[in-house]
Amino acid sequence: MQPVLFLSHGGGPLPLLNDPSHQPMLDTFSAIKQALNRLENLPSAIILISAHWQADNYQITGAKQPELIYDYYGFPAESYAIEYPANGNPELAEQIFAQLTANQLSASINQKRGYDHGMFVPLKLLYPSAHIPVIQVSLNLNDDPAEHIKLGEKLAHFRKQNVLMIGSGFSFHQIPAFFNPAYHNKLHLAEAFHLWLDQQMIESSDYPSQKQALINWQTVEGANFSHPTADHILPLHVCLGIAQNTVTKTYSFKLNQWPARCYWWD
Repeated sequence: MQPVLFLSHGGGPLPLLNDPSHQPMLDTFSAIKQALNRLENLPSAIILISAHWQADNYQITGAKQPELIYDYYGFPAESYAIEYPANGNPELAEQIFAQLTANQLSASINQKRGYDHGMFVPLKLLYPSAHIPVIQVSLNLNDDPAEHIKLGEKLAHFRKQNVLMIGSGFSFHQIPAFFNPAYHNKLHLAEAFHLWLDQQMIESSDYPSQKQALINWQTVEGANFSHPTADHILPLHVCLGIAQNTVTKTYSFKLNQWPARCYWWD
């Protein structure tokens, strides 16, 4: 069975542009790539939930060859020439649609939507040859943590098909803090939130308790500072719903002094 991964995917295309501040992230992804390469089997497909796609239901990429969406601005020209020619998997998309709708989750297949940078940045680092078909599944604009955990619980079915599951977000997403020294006196809030995350993901072996904790994540010290919006933490909720267990491996790095986590469940 393939693992479940929650990935903190960095700032826009910067991890692919040799940005010096992203070297700790690149080192982390190199370690994750090595661990993936040690698995007995390659994934037959990847289902990826990106922080950069929210819709009014759970949308699923249905195209055979989705194009890339350069959903960022103000970067060098080379960032708009990045290629990641992964195929889609329309048959798997139909199976995901059937699974979600059978479990009272409103879903639709989107034949036009391409891959956003929450997909192609981490996957270009982990699987640069782009030889594994990928399906993206959107977040829901309702930001409901319990419903996103339920989404994960229903997607867990596809682990039986040798599918690698990835939630692509960021465990810290207060964007101005990365660039503005005035935020440095708030570092303790980000650290408190990550301490809580580690306690839930690593130390708790009781899935119902983990689930309830993540449903109430916004009540935790540092949560609202670390995530002014929910989009970059909700892929973690989906991953927990898929794995329903404590993490097997934790990867920590810092981006401009701010903490970040990637989690791996066997």
